[in-house]
Amino acid sequence: MTVTTTEGEQRARLMHAAYRNGASLTQTAALFGLSKSAVHQAFTRYDLPRRPPRVNRGPLPTSVRPPDDAPPWPVPVGRVPARPEQDWHTRAACTDLPTDLFYPNHNIQTVKDIDRRVVDACNRCPVLPDCLAAGLNDVMAFGEATPQRTARGCAADSTAGVQHELAATTGRTGPRPDRRRSVRRAVRPPRRIRRRPEA
Repeated sequence: MTVTTTEGEQRARLMHAAYRNGASLTQTAALFGLSKSAVHQAFTRYDLPRRPPRVNRGPLPTSVRPPDDAPPWPVPVGRVPARPEQDWHTRAACTDLPTDLFYPNHNIQTVKDIDRRVVDACNRCPVLPDCLAAGLNDVMAFGEATPQRTARGCAADSTAGVQHELAATTGRTGPRPDRRRSVRRAVRPPRRIRRRPEA
């Protein structure tokens, strides 16, 4: 008795062979021009195992030791050198602070919510005018044009005295009016929908 296979089953077996030879489910689907779910359905329909059999490679090593000629462990990560026009970044007081301190929860309501380390770093920063000028000149491409907080700067949150000092050094009076409006919209708390009490 001969067993005949359909064209669909042959194709499913070809897909399964590619999958067992190391191709991922996504790669197998792309190879045959199908979606991942269609490949999985073909494997299920013709009772082909979805996961390739595991290969026993022996016991796992108890400790990982780098070879003798390897660099020191862990490999120190170097800083990207600053461009000449951004040399002030290397002298900023906040270079050692984590960047996520400058981007707190988006629902920030008051200056009290800003991490104290950020404020202290800005108060003692030798390059504050350069940082504020960069923050006022850059534009973020997220939604509307808003003052971009540069990698280490918070120009939008500067006080009137700092903005006056900045105007004296850069010749600008502050953020443009369209930017002020968009900053106000960004800081405004979301509207609450009040429901009428049921009678």
